[in-house]
Amino acid sequence: MPMPDPPVLLVVGAGASSSWREGLRRLAALHPLVLLESGPAAWACPYVLDTVDADLRDGPAVAAAVDAVAARHFVTGVMTYLEEHAPLAAHLAACRGLPGLGAPAAAACRDKAVMRSQLAARDVPQARSYPVPDAPTAVEYARLLGYPVVLKPRGPSQALRLRSARTATQVHDAFRAAQEASLPRADAVTGVLIEEWIAGPAVAVECVVRPDGVRLVAVTRNGPAAGGDATVPVPDVRATAVRALQALGVEYGIMRVEMRLTPHGPTVTEIAARPSADFLPVLARLATGAVGADAAGGPAEGTAARIGRRSTPLSAVTGEDR
Repeated sequence: MPMPDPPVLLVVGAGASSSWREGLRRLAALHPLVLLESGPAAWACPYVLDTVDADLRDGPAVAAAVDAVAARHFVTGVMTYLEEHAPLAAHLAACRGLPGLGAPAAAACRDKAVMRSQLAARDVPQARSYPVPDAPTAVEYARLLGYPVVLKPRGPSQALRLRSARTATQVHDAFRAAQEASLPRADAVTGVLIEEWIAGPAVAVECVVRPDGVRLVAVTRNGPAAGGDATVPVPDVRATAVRALQALGVEYGIMRVEMRLTPHGPTVTEIAARPSADFLPVLARLATGAVGADAAGGPAEGTAARIGRRSTPLSAVTGEDR
């Protein structure tokens, strides 16, 4: 009698080997993987059981590809570690009755203007922002907000180093850069968001979200010179991160909340539905619905502390997650 295929995790998108090879290798050591990708990703082949080609911009093609995977394998979870594919992974998970971000959070990940609206509805402190259709309009809002300002793609985008714009000419340049960074997807939200520049030390908060609550895993300084030796008020940072993620309606996932520490308290500047590579095994457990001790194993065993020492300078690791 032939042995049944093992349960698999469906991974949406491979990304760049330089960023994700080690994370995918660690993930493959824990779970058989099937990769759904738009084109060849030769570097990922040694770590996956199967690869299915599908244009990730084409909804019907993706649905057919997932049906083909399900015909060959028992799919127990859908996940992605690439922010641009978070809405797609959430949709696929929901269609198959599997754990995922949830519809409100997926909508927020697809459109930063929606994200800002959801945060405002729950009075989460955040940078003031406006969607702008063109550079001249951006200049008008820059005057309203007051220089300096930041411009970023409204929808999913390629990596873009954000810089403050301090003049009308710089706003024009930043608008063009944000447009060029937007991903050319048929279902992608287009346009640019202009935001006020928030002064203060920058921190990034890694959180594990499950139905039983939000666990803050680590707080890291967001950049080598982001705040120097300033003390990080962990309880305030944690409370702000929890409020932000609850406002978005995140059900399952590892989320990164970026904020600035101001005299009035932490202020949210960005929320991303992506983990660092080190947290991929934890994300995999969340994708399968393993929400008990196993899902918290990585953070509980000190993963956050190891990440903090190895990547950006560690600001804090909460006692609850050591």
